[in-house]
Amino acid sequence: MALDPKKHSRVVENTIQQIQDGVFDNLKALENRIAEIVATGIPAANLRPQIEQAYREYSTTVRASTEPLREISADTNTQTDMPDTPEDADAESALLQQGANTVADVVNTGVEDMMSTLVLAGAVGATTAMITDAARGRISGVFMESSDATVRKTQRQLTKLLRSGTAKPDEVRGAVKTIRERLTGVNTTASLRDLTAKSVQETVMKFDGAYTAGKAKRAGIQKWRYSGGIVAESREWCQEHDGAEYTEDEIYSLWDSSSWGGKEPGDPFVVRGGYNCRHFWVPVEE
Repeated sequence: MALDPKKHSRVVENTIQQIQDGVFDNLKALENRIAEIVATGIPAANLRPQIEQAYREYSTTVRASTEPLREISADTNTQTDMPDTPEDADAESALLQQGANTVADVVNTGVEDMMSTLVLAGAVGATTAMITDAARGRISGVFMESSDATVRKTQRQLTKLLRSGTAKPDEVRGAVKTIRERLTGVNTTASLRDLTAKSVQETVMKFDGAYTAGKAKRAGIQKWRYSGGIVAESREWCQEHDGAEYTEDEIYSLWDSSSWGGKEPGDPFVVRGGYNCRHFWVPVEE
């Protein structure tokens, strides 16, 4: 029995969605908590202790959202004939811990961005309501809470587009543009939601790469197939090697001797084609 790339890819995509949903739920709660703190009208410089406490609390609860990572290792174990070993369990535990830490750390890094936003808004004489909206925007971006009916409707449409997996980039950009035009004066770019979404995606893909590679190497696997398919955004390196099979030595040799836009430092089994890459190495069981 061998790992089915299409089936495994669906498990990976579902895991990303599950974790993001859990993280976003926590960020919405954090957004509302910060809004409550800011709405008191206390000067921003005096709010730091409360802001830091809120971020610490929610970064802790976010950690539990990464638990679905286990579904990836479980699928690898179920789909292959590679034997289970104590080292596999140890690797899974360590990778789960690392994944939780990574996503939680991203949440905590939002404190300084929030403090800067509050201080600057207060310095230019923004009203408490305006400062509150600014705070919401730094956490949830275009998905921030709003009383604007058009914004709320477009947010629902945008969510549907993103979940479909088949949305055209122009459709997504159009929805985002509509929301931003309605949220006058609110910075929704590079929000905490955006940052955590990217972090979750990378965390899941690296978990998959590291766990599968470690298990396969311990099982004595000799060859690997680069899988993931080709899309418009696929890097040249990924297009060139998609579907090809190589030995471990060949993979490292190709990696060390090649350079391309978006390539990241690290182990090729873990970082694959680079940031935001959806390819992965499939162990070829004889």
